[in-house]
Amino acid sequence: MTNVEIAEKLLNAFNAADWDVVRTHAAGDCHYSEMATGRVMNGTEAWIENSEGWRSAFPDATGTIVNRFAAGDKVIEELVWSGTHTGN
Repeated sequence: MTNVEIAEKLLNAFNAADWDVVRTHAAGDCHYSEMATGRVMNGTEAWIENSEGWRSAFPDATGTIVNRFAAGDKVIEELVWSGTHTGN
């Protein structure tokens, strides 16, 4: 499986709130940075905990890929997020 395919699986897993898929496909030492909030997560469980928080506030949150760049073992994605804030 290529890194692009893994990135696609991870986005689809977030969109479905399927954290078991994230645990299966994310590297244990993954690094996640949110440009808008400045939050940084290291490790799969920290990333899932953050994602669960977003899903709690926006239960219908969906990410859509606008651009994707892949080079070697790196994948960079530009996403547009949409969802309804429920006040949680």
